Amino acid sequence: MSLRDRSEDWVLQKFLDLLENTLTAFELKKSDRTAILILSAILIIGQVVLFVRYQYNPFTRYDVYVESFDRSDRPTIESILETIEIQTASKEKIQASETEQVKRDSLPRVEINPGSSLININTASLIELQKLTRVGPKTAQRIVDYRSENGNFQRIEDIQKVKGIGPKTFEKMKDQITVK
Repeated sequence: MSLRDRSEDWVLQKFLDLLENTLTAFELKKSDRTAILILSAILIIGQVVLFVRYQYNPFTRYDVYVESFDRSDRPTIESILETIEIQTASKEKIQASETEQVKRDSLPRVEINPGSSLININTASLIELQKLTRVGPKTAQRIVDYRSENGNFQRIEDIQKVKGIGPKTFEKMKDQITVK
């Protein structure tokens, strides 16, 4: 038994003796004194357990995480900053006149009807197509690909020719789409 264990036992024993002497002074029955001693011991042990759990809990020691984050990510952040500086230094600046040369006719036209909630499947963008029931990013891309390969849809029923859109899906979306 180490010196530390003996000193802890001695302190605990002295505390229990003091507590028992105090309880004897109140002239309590032996069973009452025993119950109070047991409850006191449980309370003390509980406090010690809570203290130890708090002291050695890694989630309460934020300084360890901050230090490890600083050490591990500093080279990565510095290399990214160097890469950005190299790329911006090597590229030429785009002149405003060059950006104005883009023809408006080359940009796709999207019709927006504020009064209508129908989506024109011949002109809708990927984001607009994803607003349709049961249409996610992949299905929206398939609709755009089909449109570019085969031309515009003639009827709303033609959307069933797109892979992933069958009769059930069409029934759920037919009230949301139009062809113009």
